Amino acid sequence: MIISCKNCGTKLKFDENKVKALAFNLRCPKCGFINRVNLDNNAAYDKEDDKTQVISKEDDKTQVFANDNDDKTVISSANSSTQSAASEFDKIKRKFTKYVASRNPDKIGKHPIAWLVKTEKDSTTIAYNIYQGLNLIGRTASQQIDIGIQGDNYISRRHCVIEANLRNGKINLIIMDNSKANAGRKSTNGTYIGNEEERLEELDEVYLNDREKIRIGRTYFTIQFNS
Repeated sequence: MIISCKNCGTKLKFDENKVKALAFNLRCPKCGFINRVNLDNNAAYDKEDDKTQVISKEDDKTQVFANDNDDKTVISSANSSTQSAASEFDKIKRKFTKYVASRNPDKIGKHPIAWLVKTEKDSTTIAYNIYQGLNLIGRTASQQIDIGIQGDNYISRRHCVIEANLRNGKINLIIMDNSKANAGRKSTNGTYIGNEEERLEELDEVYLNDREKIRIGRTYFTIQFNS
């Protein structure tokens, strides 16, 4: 399920099947605002007197939030390990059949912090590098298009963008289908998160989790963190 932060409007996604209570707190990772979520009416509202704390589960590296009633909801599955970027790059890239680096001169020689992974019909995997900063996704690779995806005419020349950064050693990816990607307008055929039937709108900024499924045009991808 996706809700909007009451403070800054950022899209917050969580798995409602893993929630043990109908009402719980959800902190926005962008502005820090604590939203109160009520699954009875799918509404998010704030409750200033709720005391929310961060709880870590070391066994599955999942970050959860809990209120005084110990209601829990998973909001991020990013692995918190902070090993060397170079060694992690060499280790993880062996999982893929092929990886594709950006042609952007500012990113040549840099190590990715995540990958956009496409699985072909013959089970081969193509991993497109995602670097810190803005990663522009489109139909043809160039010095302006960081991730060029061929073979899908439903992908716009300038389709969407993934903004990537590291905060306290944790990977944050935000996907947008708006003016940052396409000179002031959204893509023609849309960008979708998971099994959602509604495309991202121009003001949507959605945080992506490790192993998140997304659809760009008519092509499906999996997000893979470099951690």
